[in-house]
Amino acid sequence: MIRPLADGKQPLPDGADIPALLDGLPILLKIFLAMDGSLTRLLALTIGAPVVARIIPGEEGERRVFLGTNRYPELVMASSRMAPGGDFSRTWEILSDPRPIGTAFVERGEPMIRENLSFMRRSGTPITPDPWHGQPLWMRSYILSNMAGARISIQEIFLPSLMEFLV
Repeated sequence: MIRPLADGKQPLPDGADIPALLDGLPILLKIFLAMDGSLTRLLALTIGAPVVARIIPGEEGERRVFLGTNRYPELVMASSRMAPGGDFSRTWEILSDPRPIGTAFVERGEPMIRENLSFMRRSGTPITPDPWHGQPLWMRSYILSNMAGARISIQEIFLPSLMEFLV
């Protein structure tokens, strides 16, 4: 098992110390950053409501969504795009699905493989205008693929409304 990147450079092998970057973070934030499971399920469990994906404008070839609930519509901003080496038609089919990416994979009955999980702090989001510009936010990124050839690069930015639940 490989632990998430903390410095954007090298994965941490099992047994390595957790980087100082994570010292002092609330336990729920650590779980959200480093988990190797479904963000949608963990959000639903944490917030206590079904998660919905609201698609927002993105760059060409990119799918951007806000993940949230009816009461808290902007908990996570996710950006997904085709990763190198994937089958175009299978990947595009999943990217075009209006549901969360993980749900779209699962509904097709193909097990998902998560690779290159990393996390970091960032300032703001890539949307314009950015209401969170200058605010320190946490982000995780990874590649999600399956044996059928779909391969998607995903970035998930945890927004201040989610942070209120995690601290």
